[in-house]
Amino acid sequence: MLDSIQRRALRLLDAADHPAQPESASPLDALEHRRNVMALVVFQKFIQHYRRSNMEVERQALYARWLEVAIQLATIAAKEEEEEVDQVELQRRGIRRRRVQRRKAIWCRQWLAHRPLYGQYEQLLQELNREDPNGFKNFLRKDADLFGETVERISPRIKKKDTNYR
Repeated sequence: MLDSIQRRALRLLDAADHPAQPESASPLDALEHRRNVMALVVFQKFIQHYRRSNMEVERQALYARWLEVAIQLATIAAKEEEEEVDQVELQRRGIRRRRVQRRKAIWCRQWLAHRPLYGQYEQLLQELNREDPNGFKNFLRKDADLFGETVERISPRIKKKDTNYR
């Protein structure tokens, strides 16, 4: 097993060292890419293991160079694969957007839907205060107690009066 992985890794290394050679016309399929990445990972572990032992300086330099090239190849292959996946995903989303368009919905708070039935103040605000105190405070920008006090203070001044004109 290690020999086949070693051969694959060396083939990748030779391809990286001689960029003038024409690359294969067919792009890597997913299985081939996975095998290449596996070979590079196994060899990286192999190199790390041998770095711990007493190897000659020349072999260490060769393995270090190989490791750098292998990591560069794996990075390039991964980026290319990600770009292809992104392109496919964008195309798939574009097709889906054209096919399925959401029906636009309008939403509002439930108590606002009761306005035509109950009016603005008499029953609606009291019901709102009971059901949703935070909604009441947000709607009037006051607490219920402060609103009640304000109504008590100004109601005598805004009450209808009997006048000569009425």
